[in-house]
Order: sequence, then C-alpha cells, then structure tokens
Amino acid sequence: MECPQDHVILVAVDQSENSCRAVDYLARWAACYEAVRIVLVNVVKEPSEDVLPDKDERDRYMGEKLEAGKALLAKVQGTLESVGVPSSRVATKTLLCVPPATISDTLLEEKASDAYDTIVLGRRGMSKREEYIFGSVATSLIREASDVSVWVVA
Repeated sequence: MECPQDHVILVAVDQSENSCRAVDYLARWAACYEAVRIVLVNVVKEPSEDVLPDKDERDRYMGEKLEAGKALLAKVQGTLESVGVPSSRVATKTLLCVPPATISDTLLEEKASDAYDTIVLGRRGMSKREEYIFGSVATSLIREASDVSVWVVA
C-alpha cells in the first residue's frame, strides 16, 4: 500500500545515549517507508548573561556548541544513510534557544513553522525527583504539543 502523502518527522538529537537509541529506532523504521521525510534538529541553548557575563566568552561558547551540533547532525545523518534512508529524504537544522525560552518551547516553535506529523526524541536519563525539579523536554512536549504525534524513546 502506498502512502498518499509524505510523513514529516522532526527528530530532536543531542549527545545522549537515549537520543542515539531514538535515531537507531527511527532509522530502521524509516528505511522501510519511502514517504517519510526526516528533519534532524539540534537545539543549542544560549547561556544567559548571568551564567556567562562576558560577551566574548558567550560568543566563543556558542561557536563551540554550534560546531559540535553541526558535527552531531552530520553523524546522525550518516547513521540514517547507513541503514538505507537516502540523504534526499533527510534535512538538518540547528535551532537557537534564547532564554527565557526552553528547549521544548523552541521545538514547539519549529513544529509550528512546518507541517510536522511526528516529533521523535530520546528520554533524558534522570530520576523522577530530578525530572520533578528540573522538568523534562519529553514531558513538556507530551503535555504541550497538539496536532502531532510524539515518540519518546528510552
């Protein structure tokens, strides 16, 4: 059965083990469906002036984070290609998260800017207590996202 339209998936990636598992799972699934288009997204959170008051230091930090994110996106795209997802079906984006916005706010803004059908991310490896205190991107997306499926891979 052929899918009548593309299915666009936003994949939030970072350096975590659970993010790698999410990509591995998605790669095996997406290789089987030609109608899937994947947008790999790495969110770089800008430090507040309270954390890094020196502008040059903040700029250097952001430069390092943006370069690391670019390398990560290339690696993840390679993972997808290695299991048969053609590069023509994969796009990459780096998003900037500027306080007071959160990473989940940034992902939801991206979701609103395009016709994404699904958001995929790895669950952050933290205890229930840490999740209660600090919050969780996955929990926030599940709670706040509308008109989109959210896959959380642990």
